[in-house]
Formats: sequence, C-alpha cells, structure tokens
Amino acid sequence: MKPFLIPILVQTNNYSLEKMVVGLIGVSDEIFVEISYKKVELIKGLISGSLSSFLKENLAILKKNIVESNNKKINLSDKLYSTEVASLFEYFKYLVDYSNNTILFGDAIILEAHFEYQEFIGFFSKFVGEWKTLKHPHHRSLKSELADIFSTPYLDTKADIDLKIPRGKLSGMVKDFTASLLTKNGVIKSYQVIDFGTSEDTIAKNIYEYEAFASNLNELSMSRLNVSGVYNIVSRLPEPGSVQMEIYREFLTVKKDKFGILDLKEFEKHVISISRSDRFSKLTAILDI
Repeated sequence: MKPFLIPILVQTNNYSLEKMVVGLIGVSDEIFVEISYKKVELIKGLISGSLSSFLKENLAILKKNIVESNNKKINLSDKLYSTEVASLFEYFKYLVDYSNNTILFGDAIILEAHFEYQEFIGFFSKFVGEWKTLKHPHHRSLKSELADIFSTPYLDTKADIDLKIPRGKLSGMVKDFTASLLTKNGVIKSYQVIDFGTSEDTIAKNIYEYEAFASNLNELSMSRLNVSGVYNIVSRLPEPGSVQMEIYREFLTVKKDKFGILDLKEFEKHVISISRSDRFSKLTAILDI
C-alpha cells in the first residue's frame, strides 16, 4: 500500500456547496493528522450555531481517533495496518453521515515516497495555508484515552462506569470484580477493558476473570430478562512482533464468537450511542448495588 494524503473539508454552504480545507490526514509508516483551528473559528461564523459547536467537538474526536490509530505503530507491510486504515475509512464515512455532510474528506492523493512527520507538516502548510511548525502529538496512555471516553456527557446517567461488584453479588462469583462499563436497553451490555500491553500472566488473568464474570452475569440476564447479554472486550493493539501480539491474535481466534472485540474508536462510537439514547439505563438496580 502506497502512502497517501486526504484533505479534511468543511462544507460552509449547503446550496452553493462551498467548502474549505481545514486539515490534512497523512498515511505513511504512521498516521498523521493536523487541523487548523484558526480556520475552524473562522468557519464557525459562517454556519449555524448548532453546527458550530458540533464542528469543533467532532474534529477534536476525529484527531483523537487518528492519534489512537497512530499509537499502534504498525508498519505498512503488516496486514493489520491495512485493516486499521480500512477501519479509519469506515469511521470517515460514519462522520460524514453523522455530520450531515458538514465534515467531508477529499479524494486520496497517492504519493510515491514514504514521509515523516516534518514532511507531513510541509504538506499540511501547502494544503491548509497555515505556515507554522507543529509539534508531533505525544502517544497517549490507555488510561488517558479511557478517561476522555468515560467523561462523555450523560454517559454516567446511562451506564455504570468502573463499577465494583462484591463477591457473592452474582451467583457463582467467588471474588470481587470491577466492571469497566455496564448498561442495559432490554439487553444487558458489558464492556471490559483489557490492556494487552501488560505481562502474559496479567493478560491471561484478566481474560479469565472477565470470562467468569460474564458467565455469572449472563445467568442473571437469563433469569431477569430472559435473554442473553452482550459481552465485549475493549483493547488496544500491542506492539507488533511482541509476545503480547501473539496472545492477542490467539485471543481473536479462540474468543471471537464469545466476545465482541472493540478498539478504542469502536468503543467510543458505542459510548456516544449509549449517552445520546433514552433507551439505556444503569445496571445497578438489577444488581442491587
């Protein structure tokens, strides 16, 4: 796969279809993104108030999701990198539809040579017209990324976050368990964060404990709601070539029929959907906690 650039555009007029380039995405050995917030502020005066607040918020989410992809540090020759880029394009399509064509993406511009961040900044300056040196974004920790996702407005009214469940609260539970996120909308939905960047023993222990908890919770789901729950594992790809990556690949093969496997971008989509829907509610009432 050759490296390429994709302009980020904002449509300022639905009748004339006038557009302005506000940012640039670059896919090489890493995925880069920069946004001109000077242009975003200018555009906010050209569109309606509701779209104005929406625009800045969702461009920030877009940048955060691409930085998350960049954190995976997967070489272009790796098949998983191609999968990650494909997933990114799916997210672009989602954002275009969700923004009602306010946020758009230009056609991919194929390049012959790979590029580093400083070269990407040169492309950004030419496309966007903002001539300044920008600092390479730091790779963010998993804890920091999750803190942002869990702070999504209204999520804490629709779901239990980092809920501590004492042993014995569910049939078969022999030890305390902390559930990353629990909610229900007629069906119990569980999301458990597992850090595949830790030691082999820790990964195996966390998977085993969640598997036991999911089984116990499903018994409650069947007895109270007469339907099986939906159980997901949220994770970030470990370093390519590491032992943890081998564990991750094996996990996908063995457990994919039992658990949904979500990366942080996919998890954030679920969280946004939960927070904006009136159909979801906390699980604490059923658990009597």
